Amino acid sequence: GEMALMFRQPRAATIRTTEETKLWTIHRTQLTKVSQASLRQKLKLYARMLDKIDLFSESSEEGREQAADALVETTFLSGEYVTPYCMIITVVILSVLTLG
Repeated sequence: GEMALMFRQPRAATIRTTEETKLWTIHRTQLTKVSQASLRQKLKLYARMLDKIDLFSESSEEGREQAADALVETTFLSGEYVTPYCMIITVVILSVLTLG
């Protein structure tokens, strides 16, 4: 239901109660505001992190925010190999997070 609400698509499921049930609703605009606020906070955190990296330190705040928006968070399990393509930025970001 939340995807239909956010993207104005038909619902993919219908729920039928089997007992007396209370239901809480949220209007599409309110859900969008909550989602956007959370995303903005995450982007600001990423932009502050990028500011600590020499490559991005001379960039404008808007440039860092655009770079932050382009980041893709990826989790690697212990012992997994990181592909060379993402190894450089991963190592840089890890060193920034480790060193503070």
